[in-house]
Amino acid sequence: MLKSQGADIVALAFDPSGRSVAGVDADDRIILWDLATGVDRLTLFPGPLGSNV
Repeated sequence: MLKSQGADIVALAFDPSGRSVAGVDADDRIILWDLATGVDRLTLFPGPLGSNV
């Protein structure tokens, strides 16, 4: 099962190769998981409101 750091996952997008899946949680974090292991490989946190980061 794919897990976020507490917030519900609200959207998913699968890598065409079938190796990864990206998700967005209710706290606007973008998370990239390895599908073979279920391990969170990368988490991007939202910047300050109104930023272009």
